[in-house]
Amino acid sequence: MKDMKILRRAEVMERIGVSNITLWRWIQAKKFPAPLELGANTIGWLESDIDDWITSRVRRIYEKGIRKKWSGQARTKPPQ
Repeated sequence: MKDMKILRRAEVMERIGVSNITLWRWIQAKKFPAPLELGANTIGWLESDIDDWITSRVRRIYEKGIRKKWSGQARTKPPQ
C-alpha cells in the first residue's frame, strides 16, 4: 500500500495559498475535497487528495486557456 499522509488545515491552506474562510467556502460549495474527521475536534485531508485537486486545477487552467489572460500566452498542453 502506498504511504498515506494526512495534512492538517494549516498545511492545506499553505499548499493551496488561500485563507481559512476561502477554504471553508470552497468546501461548502463542493469546489474542494471535504476533510476527514480524525477525532472529535480534529480534521485533515489525505495528501493525495490535495495533490489530485491541485493537478486538476492546473489542467483546467491550461485546457480552458485561462493562463493566457495572466501570462500573455497559453501553453498547448498541461504539464505532465
